Amino acid sequence: MFKSTLAQPHDHPVKPSGHRVRKLVTALTILVVLWPYTVSFGDEGVSFTLINRTSHYLHAVINGKSFVYIAPGGVVAYQLDAYANVTADVSYSPGQDIKGKTSKTFQAVVVDSYSNDCSDNGHGNTCGSTGSKSVSPITWTVTPSDLSSN
Repeated sequence: MFKSTLAQPHDHPVKPSGHRVRKLVTALTILVVLWPYTVSFGDEGVSFTLINRTSHYLHAVINGKSFVYIAPGGVVAYQLDAYANVTADVSYSPGQDIKGKTSKTFQAVVVDSYSNDCSDNGHGNTCGSTGSKSVSPITWTVTPSDLSSN
C-alpha cells in the first residue's frame, strides 16, 4: 500500500572527493608549520611583582588596577597583556602616621631567541629556523626611601 519515503541508511560510506582531501591536507600542513609561532607569540604576558619592604601598609595602582592595604612584607603579583609597559603608583595606605608616595614606569623587555637547524635527510640538507619571544619578569621592591614624604 504505502511505501515509506524516509531516507534509508547507505550500505556503503560516502567517500570524500580527492579535491576535498587535498584541501584538508593543505590546511593541516599550514597549521602544523605555523603552530610553534602561534603558541610562542600568543601566550606571552608581562609578569609584574611588587614587594612591600616597608613597615607600613601600602596602596598601589598598577596600570589602572588598584591594590589596597598591602601588608608589610606583602607581595602583589600581576599579569599584564603582552609587551605592555608597567606604570605603578604607590603610596602609604591612609590611617597611618606616615605620608609618602612614588610612581615608576617600567618598560617590558622582550627577549628574542632564534636558532637555525640543519640536518641531512638523505636527500640533501634540510634547514629550518625556530624562534620564540619571551618577556622578562619585572619586580619592584618598594622601600621607605622610595616613598618621598608629602
